[in-house]
Amino acid sequence: MHEPLISVLMPVHNGAQFLAEAVRSILRQHYRNFELLIVDDGSSDQTNAIATWLHLFDRRIQILCQEKSGIVAALNNAMNHANGKYLARMDADDIAHPSRLGLQVARMEADPRLVVCGTDFVKFGSASQYVSTPRTDEDCKALLMIESCFAHPTVMMRAQVVKQEGLLYRADYEYVEDYRLWTELARFGKFANIPLPLLRYRVHGGQVSVTKIDRQRDAHVRIASEMLEQHGCTVQTRKLREFLWPSVSGVEKAIPYFIRSRMLAKDINAVAPRCDWLHMRIRRIRLRNTVKMADRKNI
Repeated sequence: MHEPLISVLMPVHNGAQFLAEAVRSILRQHYRNFELLIVDDGSSDQTNAIATWLHLFDRRIQILCQEKSGIVAALNNAMNHANGKYLARMDADDIAHPSRLGLQVARMEADPRLVVCGTDFVKFGSASQYVSTPRTDEDCKALLMIESCFAHPTVMMRAQVVKQEGLLYRADYEYVEDYRLWTELARFGKFANIPLPLLRYRVHGGQVSVTKIDRQRDAHVRIASEMLEQHGCTVQTRKLREFLWPSVSGVEKAIPYFIRSRMLAKDINAVAPRCDWLHMRIRRIRLRNTVKMADRKNI
């Protein structure tokens, strides 16, 4: 049997409620040459039974079981067993558009310098939102100085670069392990996002972003501080955190992004005048772009 071109990495812990729907969205892809690696991270519900049942119907599904070790260990486990030229991420509670893998692999094959390719996505469930991502390598890497330029479950990576450079998801940056990996991969090639909603991202109360938000934000600020310092910019941790999540007495404020970026640029410029370009680069990037679904052009 020939090796798959794409390895889809799907870590899951107690994900029985949505697993079958997520897996079927991968099995129904128009592009067929892939393997799906499901890593059961010590689940205590019916996750393993459902994955095993799906495997009986499609042998492209491979099941890896491990004791409860967390998403970082599960992702690294999947990468170590992956056979594909490309590594595609998928969460066990999301839904992939049928054209997702085909469009991403075509983009990667067309540009050998491209090391990571993500897409726009649509939130659904307890929230409804279209999220637009930065398109070009320049804009992706400008945004990378303050936050991730990709939605993790949408990405496809070039496996050779990841393995050749010995890159892994890092446990010391748990909850923002993807952001850390992008900052390391940025040195080895180009980034891009496809401006189409190729993933439906389910929003619900059990997600890490909800249950571990304080630890996630602390790790995020740590990476952003490092990235800014690499460009000669120093910002107080408190001010950077306030920029990323503005709040008054713990309640987040709806301050427009361009105003916050101007405030941050002022703080940076006060200590590093040569960083005045940061403000202009950040403002070019369309972030947190909430648009009525009827106003978007579907694929």
